[in-house]
Amino acid sequence: MKIRTSRKLSAALTLFIALAGGCASREARISAAADAMARINFHYDKTNSVAKKIRAEDFSEQNLGAYSDDTLDKLWSALWMMSFYMPDNPVYAERMNAAFAEKIRRNHYNAKEALEVFTALATDGMFERAAALSTRLPDIHLPALPKITGSPDCGQKWRVYDVSENGDGAELKTLPPGEGFKLAVAVKPDCGNALGALKMIHENADLHKVFSEHSFIVTRRFYNHDVADMRRDFELPNIYIAYKSSDFKDIDLRTTPMFYILKNGKVIDKYDHWDEPGIRALLKKYNLL
Repeated sequence: MKIRTSRKLSAALTLFIALAGGCASREARISAAADAMARINFHYDKTNSVAKKIRAEDFSEQNLGAYSDDTLDKLWSALWMMSFYMPDNPVYAERMNAAFAEKIRRNHYNAKEALEVFTALATDGMFERAAALSTRLPDIHLPALPKITGSPDCGQKWRVYDVSENGDGAELKTLPPGEGFKLAVAVKPDCGNALGALKMIHENADLHKVFSEHSFIVTRRFYNHDVADMRRDFELPNIYIAYKSSDFKDIDLRTTPMFYILKNGKVIDKYDHWDEPGIRALLKKYNLL
C-alpha cells in the first residue's frame, strides 16, 4: 500500500513539475518575444518573424490565467506594437481583447490600456467589440464611435473613412487618384512631429494652399475625433482614416510624418521627415509650389 501510494505521489509530482516547467517555458518565450519586439524600432522587416514567436495557444483562458502580472504586461506591450506594425491583421486586436479580458478579471488594467485595445479593435473594423468594451467600462469614458456609412465594396484602392465635422459620422469611400502630380502625407494624430508639421503648414499661406488643393493626408489608427479636430484646427478638410494600409501601396502609414509625390496615382518620390526648406524644395521640384 505504501509503495502504491508513493508511486501515485511520485506520478502526481512529476505531472506538476512538467506543467510548471511548461508554464515557465511559455512565459520565458513570451518575455523574450516581447523584448525582441521592443527592440525592432521601425525595422519592419523583422516584425513578422518576432510576432510568430507568440502563438495562438498562448491566449487560451487557462494559459492567460497562469501568467504572472509581469508576463501579462510584457505580452500586452508586444501586442500593442504588433497591432500598430501590422494593422491589417485582425488577429492582434483579437489577442489584445483576450489579454485585456484577463486583465479585467485580475483588476490589473488602466485607462491607457483600455484605450489601446479599443483603438486596435476600431482600427480593424471591429466596431461592435469596441462598443461592447465601452459599455463594460463606463467609468473610463472611451471615445464615442461614429456612425459608419458606405461599404468596403466601394473599391480596392485608397479606401478611407471620411470623418464628419464633429467626428460622429464616418463615410467609407474611395479617394480618386487624380491626374498629374499630387502629394500624399502619412500622419499619426498622436505624433508630435506630425502635428508640428501641420501647424507650420497652417501658418504658411503658400504651403497651406498646396496642401489644401493638391494633397490628401492619411492616418491608419481609428481616431475619428482627433481627425475631426485636426481638420478644424489646421483648416485641412482632406485628412482621412485609411481603411486598410494595403490600399496605399508604396505609402508607409507607420512612419510619420512622411511625404509622397504621386504622378497619376503612383509614388515617384518621397521625403521622410518634416523640415520646411526640404518640403519646399520637394514641392518646387514637381511644380506644386
